[in-house]
Amino acid sequence: MKSAMQEMGVTEFMELLNSTDLSHFLNKNVTIFVPSNDAVEDFRHDLQRVNAVEYEKYNVELEPEATSRVRKNITNYLKKRNIS
Repeated sequence: MKSAMQEMGVTEFMELLNSTDLSHFLNKNVTIFVPSNDAVEDFRHDLQRVNAVEYEKYNVELEPEATSRVRKNITNYLKKRNIS
Protein backbone atom coordinates (compact mmCIF):
# COMPACT_ATOMS: atom_id res chain seq x y z
CA MET A 1 0.00 0.00 0.00
CA LYS A 2 2.77 2.44 0.93
CA SER A 3 4.68 1.81 -2.26
CA ALA A 4 1.54 2.32 -4.39
CA MET A 5 0.89 5.65 -2.69
CA GLN A 6 4.52 6.66 -3.12
CA GLU A 7 4.31 5.84 -6.83
CA MET A 8 1.17 8.00 -7.06
CA GLY A 9 2.99 10.84 -5.30
CA VAL A 10 0.43 11.32 -2.54
CA THR A 11 2.97 12.13 0.14
CA GLU A 12 0.74 14.66 1.92
CA PHE A 13 -1.88 12.01 2.68
CA MET A 14 0.82 9.64 3.96
CA GLU A 15 2.11 12.40 6.27
CA LEU A 16 -1.43 12.99 7.48
CA LEU A 17 -1.86 9.29 8.31
CA ASN A 18 1.47 9.23 10.12
CA SER A 19 0.73 12.37 12.13
CA THR A 20 -2.62 10.99 13.29
CA ASP A 21 -1.20 7.57 14.16
CA LEU A 22 -3.37 5.87 11.53
CA SER A 23 -0.52 4.58 9.39
CA HIS A 24 -1.14 1.04 10.70
CA PHE A 25 -4.02 0.87 8.20
CA LEU A 26 -1.45 0.90 5.41
CA ASN A 27 -0.27 -2.58 6.43
CA LYS A 28 -3.71 -4.11 5.87
CA ASN A 29 -5.39 -5.25 2.70
CA VAL A 30 -7.79 -2.32 2.29
CA THR A 31 -8.95 -0.04 -0.47
CA ILE A 32 -8.35 3.63 0.21
CA PHE A 33 -9.50 6.48 -1.97
CA VAL A 34 -6.54 8.77 -1.54
CA PRO A 35 -6.87 12.52 -2.02
CA SER A 36 -4.28 14.38 -4.05
CA ASN A 37 -1.59 16.47 -2.38
CA ASP A 38 -3.48 19.61 -3.44
CA ALA A 39 -6.68 18.36 -1.80
CA VAL A 40 -4.86 17.61 1.48
CA GLU A 41 -3.23 21.05 1.42
CA ASP A 42 -6.62 22.68 0.84
CA PHE A 43 -8.00 20.68 3.78
CA ARG A 44 -5.15 21.82 6.04
CA HIS A 45 -5.65 25.46 5.07
CA ASP A 46 -9.40 25.20 5.67
CA LEU A 47 -8.77 23.60 9.05
CA GLN A 48 -6.32 26.34 10.03
CA ARG A 49 -8.85 28.98 9.01
CA VAL A 50 -11.59 27.33 11.10
CA ASN A 51 -9.26 27.00 14.08
CA ALA A 52 -8.26 30.66 13.77
CA VAL A 53 -11.91 31.73 13.83
CA GLU A 54 -12.61 29.51 16.85
CA TYR A 55 -9.52 30.90 18.61
CA GLU A 56 -10.62 34.49 17.99
CA LYS A 57 -14.17 33.67 19.06
CA TYR A 58 -13.28 32.09 22.41
CA ASN A 59 -9.91 33.57 23.35
CA VAL A 60 -11.01 36.97 24.59
CA GLU A 61 -8.71 39.02 26.76
CA LEU A 62 -10.45 40.30 29.88
CA GLU A 63 -10.10 43.92 30.86
CA PRO A 64 -8.06 44.39 34.08
CA GLU A 65 -11.21 45.50 35.93
CA ALA A 66 -13.08 42.39 34.80
CA THR A 67 -10.21 40.15 35.86
CA SER A 68 -10.15 41.83 39.27
CA ARG A 69 -13.93 41.43 39.60
CA VAL A 70 -13.74 37.73 38.70
CA ARG A 71 -10.99 37.13 41.27
CA LYS A 72 -13.00 38.98 43.92
CA ASN A 73 -16.13 36.95 43.19
CA ILE A 74 -14.21 33.68 43.33
CA THR A 75 -12.56 34.71 46.61
CA ASN A 76 -15.95 35.64 48.11
CA TYR A 77 -17.46 32.35 46.95
CA LEU A 78 -14.62 30.36 48.50
CA LYS A 79 -14.91 32.29 51.77
CA LYS A 80 -18.67 31.64 51.96
CA ARG A 81 -18.07 27.94 51.40
CA ASN A 82 -15.10 27.87 53.80
CA ILE A 83 -12.81 26.69 51.05
CA SER A 84 -9.22 27.84 51.08
